[in-house]
Amino acid sequence: MAVQRFNLGEPTGGLERTLAHGIETQLFWGKHVMLSALACAPSAAGELHHHEEEQWVVMLEGSGVLIVGQEELDVGPGDVCHIPPGMLHNFIAGPAGARILDIFGPPRSAYREPGGRGFGASS
Repeated sequence: MAVQRFNLGEPTGGLERTLAHGIETQLFWGKHVMLSALACAPSAAGELHHHEEEQWVVMLEGSGVLIVGQEELDVGPGDVCHIPPGMLHNFIAGPAGARILDIFGPPRSAYREPGGRGFGASS
């Protein structure tokens, strides 16, 4: 098995995907875990969604509001948040945008194919 390598400063080489207007990602995965390196434009917003995979959100740069269930969390660099499977959630980038590393376990099957849009379980 070959070692996969990328740099969080400029993630390239993964599967590129547009999740929403102003939210782009590079996806990398193995057998049990998927990494999603997101670049969010200023004030870009995702869609309220849920999926069966567990998710960890690691804020690398910028700021935003992470909505998980009924909670709205102001997040910034260094913050790490857990989203349980099936929980409704969304992210809205702050005025300077954001860079985020999402970690999914197991890998999201909806994200393994090129193209497509959106965050939800069916996309």
